[in-house]
Amino acid sequence: MELLSLPAELLAAVLSQAAPWRVVCPESKRIPLPPLALVCTAFLHAVRSAPLAIRYRGIRRVPSEWAALFSALEAADRPVEALSLHASNIRIDLLQPLLHSSSSLTHLAVLKCHSLQLPLLALAPAAALTSLCLGGAERVTHGLACHRQLRLLSLVESAFCLDELLAVLPLLRQLLVLMLGGARVRAAAAHEEALAPAELAPSSLRLVEVTFLDEASVRAALRRHFPRAAQLDLSGGAEAMHAGLTLVHTLLTSALGASGERAADEAVRSAVQCRSPASCQTPLHHAAVLGDVRAVECLLLHHASPDLKDAKGCTALHRALFWGHHEVVLLLLRTGQCDISSTNHAMEQPIYIAALRGHLTCLRYLLAEEVPRAARAYHDGYTPLHAAVIGKAVPCLRLLLQHGFDVDARNRFGQTALHLAARLGSEQSARSLLAARASGGLLDERGHTPLAVARNKGHAAVAALLADAAAAAPQPQRPDGARRRRRRGGGAAGEHVAS
Repeated sequence: MELLSLPAELLAAVLSQAAPWRVVCPESKRIPLPPLALVCTAFLHAVRSAPLAIRYRGIRRVPSEWAALFSALEAADRPVEALSLHASNIRIDLLQPLLHSSSSLTHLAVLKCHSLQLPLLALAPAAALTSLCLGGAERVTHGLACHRQLRLLSLVESAFCLDELLAVLPLLRQLLVLMLGGARVRAAAAHEEALAPAELAPSSLRLVEVTFLDEASVRAALRRHFPRAAQLDLSGGAEAMHAGLTLVHTLLTSALGASGERAADEAVRSAVQCRSPASCQTPLHHAAVLGDVRAVECLLLHHASPDLKDAKGCTALHRALFWGHHEVVLLLLRTGQCDISSTNHAMEQPIYIAALRGHLTCLRYLLAEEVPRAARAYHDGYTPLHAAVIGKAVPCLRLLLQHGFDVDARNRFGQTALHLAARLGSEQSARSLLAARASGGLLDERGHTPLAVARNKGHAAVAALLADAAAAAPQPQRPDGARRRRRRGGGAAGEHVAS
């Protein structure tokens, strides 16, 4: 019988569930296989019988399309092991039949699906569910006590009553990881029935993620109820962050195997993108502000998104540029996911901020990228050249001129960069602009030239510089023998013709 040799990792991925033999990975990393025909048959059988892992992200469909989709899933007669819904518009009445029929469901993630009317926990089979992620949800503790097989509970950016949560958690005896990043902790309302507290805390709980839970009383209560659990703050140091995220994967993988790895990936991805309730900043924003290079590397390694915006419309790139953390800027740009033409709420683009703040190294990194035309002028006409003049960042101004930015570009007031240099009395900026052949004869909306602006503001040195430049500029002359001829049929317009 002819044998085929392939890497053991590939075999484990293809044949681990359906192969009629046991796959063992030796140290040599290579293992003999049965004939290719048998391998293909086993692979097809594995595909047809393996449980489904369904993920919908950002899906917008009408109810009839959702119903047809779930009907097709039921007709496939394959067990659903994992279901993840992220920012999709599915309705609870359409999801309910799938949850009722999926007795093998072990992982459920519902993240920012505001069309769902929670609580939906009572709809999922209580005996099978081992990992649960609810993001941006309300009343998350209702029905939670029924799911006593949970190893992972993620309530990132959800709202809950602390007393209710502390009363339910001791009932989850097998819980290993609790993630609460960006959660909004509220007090129990008067009309809500308080849950009876349990006597013992879950001894199995090993990690509680508390990113952006700024109230010391909340963290103290969690530490008092779960003294054996480590607390992970993703807005803290890089070493503790890396150790905590690694511990999440280790705990869940050792307890649940491959499904635990999938659940850990989903929970960590939502945790690293959680937002502060006050500023809407993510851990990546926080690390970018501090210039913590190792923390940024760790967050990007765990799929933190660089394009998320905070309450002021700033991405992590905006924040790093504002403070001049050029190493962080370079890391973010290398991801290839940063939109360098993205604007914040003040309509400032990354290049504009770098020029305004005078961060030359950051500006070099940005200009090394392909700068779109939209990044050279904004809604009000201010360009990075205007910003460099306003910030009196002469090295940045010269670098922008070398990269071909329009020296005579006007803002909505008709002002060029030379107008602003004259208004601010920036002699070095004016020299650099004049060296780049900036026109001194352009008028702003008030009909003033840069020279008139400098004289009105009392900047004698800049006025003298502009006057000398105007005197040295060549005056346009008519060609010899040219004369103006009035067109036949009247009118004041004429044309130059050769005599």
